[in-house]
Amino acid sequence: MTSPKKLILFSSAFLAITFLISALLFYLDVLSKDDFKAFLLAGIITAFNTGLGIISIKSVINKPESVFIQRLFGGMVIRFFTTLIMVVLALLFLELNRISFIFSILFFYIFYLVVEIIYLNFR
Repeated sequence: MTSPKKLILFSSAFLAITFLISALLFYLDVLSKDDFKAFLLAGIITAFNTGLGIISIKSVINKPESVFIQRLFGGMVIRFFTTLIMVVLALLFLELNRISFIFSILFFYIFYLVVEIIYLNFR
């Protein structure tokens, strides 16, 4: 991959395939409704987090180094607490399989973190 556009295209295709496979497993009764719901919600929460991260990177990319570091890490802290609040609210108020939800969050968070790091290196 040589450009941010290709990276975003690759990650979108990977996630679409992942969601299609999970939907197929749900319709074949391999995944329960709670597991499928937990997987989808985890994907949505982490996608929202990554979207904020990409916006944050775009807004500070051409700033001086001290401003860049300050805003990037400040944005990471804000995004972390926003994601934490969404996860806690989902666990408290929705009927989810907690183990599936937490492991799905972990899977998507690591995937999106790698995508953000690669995206930042391209910029």
